[in-house]
Amino acid sequence: MTARYIGKGDKAFAVLNMLEADVCIMTTPGLDVLQIKRSRGVRHYAHIVHAAGSGILYRLFGLDHYDSFFSPGPQQEGPIRKLEKLRGIKPKQILHSGCPYFDVFMEQKRNLGKEQHGEREDGIRILVAPTWGSSGLLSRYGQSLLKPLAEAGYQVVVRPHPQSRMVESELLESLEHELSAWPNLVWDKSSNGFEAMSSADILISDYSSIIFDFAYVMERPVLTMDFTPDLSPYDAYDLGETPWALQAHKRLGRKLTLDDIPNIAEIVEELHNDKELKEQILIERDNNVYNFGKAGPVIADQLIAIRNSLKEKNKGNNHA
Repeated sequence: MTARYIGKGDKAFAVLNMLEADVCIMTTPGLDVLQIKRSRGVRHYAHIVHAAGSGILYRLFGLDHYDSFFSPGPQQEGPIRKLEKLRGIKPKQILHSGCPYFDVFMEQKRNLGKEQHGEREDGIRILVAPTWGSSGLLSRYGQSLLKPLAEAGYQVVVRPHPQSRMVESELLESLEHELSAWPNLVWDKSSNGFEAMSSADILISDYSSIIFDFAYVMERPVLTMDFTPDLSPYDAYDLGETPWALQAHKRLGRKLTLDDIPNIAEIVEELHNDKELKEQILIERDNNVYNFGKAGPVIADQLIAIRNSLKEKNKGNNHA
């Protein structure tokens, strides 16, 4: 295996658009839609998810031009097939794969020190980790959510989506300034979110896929802000149905409205002490994730099978 830095911007896109390979594996959606085009030198484009939520929550046409989709779970295939039929596009190969980054998270979890598992002297810790953009939690609620959490005395870590720092930096700077008086509320700007997840007892989010990372890996509950995001930029909009990912949230914790904020302490305590909820989270994980914690070897075998199939087709064409 070799690594190569291909630059930024148009230089990087030019390299990607002239690749030569039997199989090109990408975690970025939107192939042949925006700047990344299908290269004539690539025989097969495979998409591996970078998040465990619904594939139809990608931006419009996110998966349309891939040859294969390495599905994280059984809830993905039905909506994708509906989109293919609706748009009259060639059906792609859908494989039962899983999320390879869960393998990494679980290995990190096994290596955690014992201090991460028991009760801590500073009480319940809350991680607030939303998606980015106008439908995200920070844009919609901002200080009206964060300030009451800080005033309740919880140890609160706010981890904005990395894209937020690029497209809504003014919002983040404003919130950090407005909330600087509470030392128990800190902002996590690290590149790796695992430490923030592992140290939290409860996650508060919107429709970000960190919900599934936190619930499935940490086996801890999630509070999801109760609103329906604007789905018009996403593939889900064309189907006219609520994506699985937005329905699964309530089975991993509970919905939270602004009317609930005055009672946030009681809600957090109730969720934190709910022993049956942990069992429910494990059931949800088993039902909705392929090959949890061991997806890497499965995906490697699937990729090798695709490449071998291409080689066999090439032999057949040469004989013809």
